[in-house]
Amino acid sequence: LHSTSRRQRQMCIRDSIYTGQESPIRSVLDNRQLAELPLPAYDLMYDEEDYIIPRIYTTRGCSNNCKMCSVGDFYKTKSHQDIVQVEISRFKSDIMSLYDRYKIKHFVMGDLTFSENNPRFKKILDYLINLRYGENIVSDWWCQTRGDLLNEESAEKMSEAGFKQVAIGCEAATNKQLQSLNKKENIETIKCSLQLLRKYNINTQGYWILGVPGEDINSIKKTKNMILEYLNDDLLSVPHITILVPYPNTKLSKEQHGIRIDNRNFADYWMNCDLYGYGKPVYHTVDEDGRTLLSSDKIYEIWLETLEEVTKFMEEKYNGN
Repeated sequence: LHSTSRRQRQMCIRDSIYTGQESPIRSVLDNRQLAELPLPAYDLMYDEEDYIIPRIYTTRGCSNNCKMCSVGDFYKTKSHQDIVQVEISRFKSDIMSLYDRYKIKHFVMGDLTFSENNPRFKKILDYLINLRYGENIVSDWWCQTRGDLLNEESAEKMSEAGFKQVAIGCEAATNKQLQSLNKKENIETIKCSLQLLRKYNINTQGYWILGVPGEDINSIKKTKNMILEYLNDDLLSVPHITILVPYPNTKLSKEQHGIRIDNRNFADYWMNCDLYGYGKPVYHTVDEDGRTLLSSDKIYEIWLETLEEVTKFMEEKYNGN
């Protein structure tokens, strides 16, 4: 680690992921052992002048099994009961260890669906509230979760615990689009979760995907318009806009309906949001008869247009700040 740069280490991880093979770490560790992994050596991951923002976990895995995600298969979490739980005592000791060593002011909750582990979720929030007001250890929190896992009580407690931003998978503008991704939520549920978070002064980050299976020009523009609408209505603080990527070992990579994959060179499978840049989609969308709806060029073009329009809107709304 000392002899390689952070970028070199990240590239090694990226290349191993894109081979489509099982992670070498995953192949030798079961879920229990994963939950017992020690904290990373953040001193080796950050330069000395960097502001350290650690990532800690209360759970690993996700029971939703969306088509574009391999996490359910990776952790073998097909249902809520399969979620890999980190012991609460371990979670508490991780926080104190990081705080004592680095005086952390901002933590990232690494769970893909933080709050899925009810009723443990309530115990964790009560602990964070006590840290903030009982122990006077004031740190801010970021997490991501699903809209269907939030309610009035949890949103209020998250605000009290110091959560400054919560990321929600919005994905698209219609229930048909969500169904094409096997997203087990509906538009109204997701919108209600954003409204709840804003009610309790928690900023929202919305994940959006352009070019979902069966996408046509009308549906993709509906998604773009909904992003702008949510920004205008203050339901969104930050939009995270990507293009669909049929990563290896996802259900999407084997998809027979809605898309046709043009490129199996995994080195070209960019996230459109990571450190290494972005690339043109490696697929095109098709209708039920296999006819092209949106070419890869068209998806890419609309993605760029959406980024441009959203950026302009946000600059005008916030006066360039």
